[in-house]
Amino acid sequence: MTAQRFYIGEKEIRGNKIILDGNEYYHVFKVLRKNIGDRVFLFDGKGVEFKAEVFSIKRDGAELLILERKVMKREYPFLTLAQALNRWEKVDWIVEKSSEMGIDRIIPVITKRSRRFLNDDFERKKIERWKKISLEATKQSGGSFLPEVSPPVRLEELVKMDFEKKYYFSEKSGILLRDVINKKPKDCIFLIGPEGGFDEEEDLLLKQSNFFPISLGKRIWKAETASIGSLAIFLHFWKT
Repeated sequence: MTAQRFYIGEKEIRGNKIILDGNEYYHVFKVLRKNIGDRVFLFDGKGVEFKAEVFSIKRDGAELLILERKVMKREYPFLTLAQALNRWEKVDWIVEKSSEMGIDRIIPVITKRSRRFLNDDFERKKIERWKKISLEATKQSGGSFLPEVSPPVRLEELVKMDFEKKYYFSEKSGILLRDVINKKPKDCIFLIGPEGGFDEEEDLLLKQSNFFPISLGKRIWKAETASIGSLAIFLHFWKT
């Protein structure tokens, strides 16, 4: 069985010690009942893994001694999933599974046919929820790098971002995915549209902005299937 891992931020790492508090403290000492002398595995979400030993336990925090510190190498290309907003439970699922698989960044995208946030507070809470989902999926799957969950952007803003390779999945036309994975770029963004796809103006905007249309074959895939299915192919050929 894989050892459970816990997330720590930079401020919790102090020389050869780790100060554990908050939710992770509660999980380690109130749920798992770890005690002085027990070993704990942690990561900082930026590529550093730790093995530590519990040194002292207080009511609202604990001190751990770092026994091992391992710096992991990030694999390239840096993959960004740009996901048009669909039903909220589907977005939750996409964030979870893509983080579990090893996506590097997730950008929620607002298109003409996508879901809309009710207000700024609703948007903020959704982003916080997605970050939490992403963290839990990364912890569970053994990832060393925590995916970046970006604030939502409109399609018109997304197309101005700079990437070496830019793809979007189209139900209308496009080259097959198998024909674009033979050359590994330094970074790549792939855009998945909303249910119903992109309209003609959006399709034209993407092509004019050097996004290449990709086809997944004869069948029409749901948005969440396209997201995870295409990510699996990219990861298999580029990061294994």
